[in-house]
Amino acid sequence: MRPLVAIDLNSNIDYLVLFKFINNLLRKFKDVDITFIVDDGKILEFDNNEVFKISDSYSTVELVRDLKSISDKGDSLKLESLLKLKRELGRSIVILVSDRKVKSKGELIFVFDGKRIRLLKGN
Repeated sequence: MRPLVAIDLNSNIDYLVLFKFINNLLRKFKDVDITFIVDDGKILEFDNNEVFKISDSYSTVELVRDLKSISDKGDSLKLESLLKLKRELGRSIVILVSDRKVKSKGELIFVFDGKRIRLLKGN
C-alpha cells in the first residue's frame, strides 16, 4: 500500500511538525508519493510530473519551504484536482497536509492539520 500525500503549499503547519509527520509515514509505509497543491486547487507540475517519490523528510521539507513562495493564500482549499489525480492513480489512501478549511467532495480523504489526522468523509 502506497499512500499519496498532498501538501498544501499555503498551510501554516510548522516545518518541524511536517518533518516528523513525513518521517513517521516513511517508517510505516516505506514508499510514499507526494504531490503539491497551490492555492487555486491545481496540482503543481515539474517536467510533466505531478507525483514524486519521497526519499527523505529533510529534502521534502526544504522543497516545501522553497515552493511556498509561488502560491497566494486563499480562504479554503479546493480539492477537485487532487480527487481527479487520486482516481487516475487508483489510490485508496490520500493524506492531505493542510491546516486550512477543507470541504468534503464525496471521497474518503485523511487530513493532517499539524496536530492530528482526521477523516474527511464524503457527503
